[in-house]
Amino acid sequence: MGDKIKKENKKKAGDRSWNWGTILYEESMAKNYKDIIEELCIQTAISPLHDKDKWTEEDEKENPKHKAGELKKAHYHVVFHFDSIKSYEQVKKICDKLCAVSPKALSSLPGSAQYLWHMNNPDKEQYNKEDCQVFNGFCIEKYLPDMDWFEAYCQLIDYIEENDITHYSQLQRFIRTD
Repeated sequence: MGDKIKKENKKKAGDRSWNWGTILYEESMAKNYKDIIEELCIQTAISPLHDKDKWTEEDEKENPKHKAGELKKAHYHVVFHFDSIKSYEQVKKICDKLCAVSPKALSSLPGSAQYLWHMNNPDKEQYNKEDCQVFNGFCIEKYLPDMDWFEAYCQLIDYIEENDITHYSQLQRFIRTD
């Protein structure tokens, strides 16, 4: 009985997640990476080719071989979303098939999806969201902020201020007629 409990606890320990990320280097990735991902039926998003990223001063502090301002090797960021929780070992096998680096559990699927083109990192090279590749039903739009709602909200606030709206009934009339 004690061995069974230890085995269960060991299974729960370590990195287990629904969402994992990795990096594919253009020079060493599996040429048939699309086929591999499609055959495994894993919801996956792959960034545009990051071929303009540069090392930062912080990177250089962590590793003196990474000189600030120099270009990084061309690479793709990859986000996997699984239908069930996966261990590091399970995802590592997939990364090995793709010739990718070791996987990392992702703490935020929306943040990781948005990082594919550096959406929230204006200090980094900006890539085109439309150049992302998606497989097996991964929906990037699901993880984007609702900009239409926010834009409408801002327009409503502007209208209230510009027209000196002071009563809720005035605002209701505007919303119904516009």
